[in-house]
Amino acid sequence: MRSLSPDLKQFMLRFLVVAGLGILAGFLRWGSLIFISRTMSFQFTQISLTAGLAYALFKRTPMLNSFLILFFWFLVFTALEAFGNRWMYVLNLTYIAGISFAIWVYLYLLGKSVIRTAIQRVACLTVAFGIVNTLHVIVLVLISWRSSNAQNPHFISEVLNTCWFNFQTGILIGLAAGVGIEAVDHSLIPRTGAALKSWALDANDA
Repeated sequence: MRSLSPDLKQFMLRFLVVAGLGILAGFLRWGSLIFISRTMSFQFTQISLTAGLAYALFKRTPMLNSFLILFFWFLVFTALEAFGNRWMYVLNLTYIAGISFAIWVYLYLLGKSVIRTAIQRVACLTVAFGIVNTLHVIVLVLISWRSSNAQNPHFISEVLNTCWFNFQTGILIGLAAGVGIEAVDHSLIPRTGAALKSWALDANDA
């Protein structure tokens, strides 16, 4: 690993742990469905990858550069998932922008010492992800309200069910991401945190 700088190792570590724990949580709950595009469970993969990338970027990269990279991530991810489908661009934009904003707010509150203890930090990210993931549904409903409401008599009940599913999903991913951040940057599990930091900061390991 001599070719990797300490900053790059730390970036990779933050991304892999935060994204990996979110994906693992989804896999334990829904199995391989989380890897199938255009299923509701796929948001475990999408949100977890976005959360890991956003956290790793915001910790070490200037704000403008971070948002530019996240926008590029949105374009690449959507192009690979559903090139030419305009609705998917809208859908993915709400998810990626919302989760990135939640991570930014979390780090802002952390920098202002509003959240100090491990429980506060994990709880903050858990609740933020739950709220943001529910707001995704509301935004999409407002965009498609007229056509969807006219075509589907059960529209309201389906929206409420989707909001509840998204809230639970956001809570679970937020909890996983919060635990991952604690392990990497705050040593929630002291030995694990110390080992991870040692690996990330030692530029001379093999």
